[in-house]
Amino acid sequence: MDIVASGRPPGAPEAQQAECTWTYLNIPRIGPTRITHAQQILKDLQMFNPTRDQARRFFFAAWSKYRKQQPLEGAESQALQIILAHPEYHAMLDQPERYLDRDYPPEFGETNPFLHLSMHLAITEQLSIDQPPGIRQRYETLCTQQGEEMRAQHEIMDCLAEMIWQAQRQGAAFDPTIYFNCLDEKIRRAQAE
Repeated sequence: MDIVASGRPPGAPEAQQAECTWTYLNIPRIGPTRITHAQQILKDLQMFNPTRDQARRFFFAAWSKYRKQQPLEGAESQALQIILAHPEYHAMLDQPERYLDRDYPPEFGETNPFLHLSMHLAITEQLSIDQPPGIRQRYETLCTQQGEEMRAQHEIMDCLAEMIWQAQRQGAAFDPTIYFNCLDEKIRRAQAE
């Protein structure tokens, strides 16, 4: 189901905003402080429709705060763990003025580091709430097979990219069946080796 930036499904009345946030983010509703926390996470990530510059500035800011030994806020801690696992991007993140507007067209065969980091962040969020249901179990299986969490996340990323590509190509919604079929095939191939 799509969720708009307000945290509620399209067409849901304003009064349902807080309830929908909990329902669709699968976060237990414990009281007003939990709602405030969830709203802060949504604000920090602008996770529903960030611009290219907002997403890139988020990663630049997390890296800059780390380098300056400043406290991280919200999802910046998760982003930093991903950044630290990718030392090949550290020099780029030290130069926001050079890389903020840089394009990474697929025909040049160069990986877009911001897309790569963003997909890791999306996968981390999926795993934290097991959404779509069953992703965490498949991840744990891949971790066992691959022997490393980052390699398992890269396998998941391949399948996430395939699902996104299929949805864009067909003009359809994301289909977790495509995602899971791809992951299950990777798991089967690894078991056969």
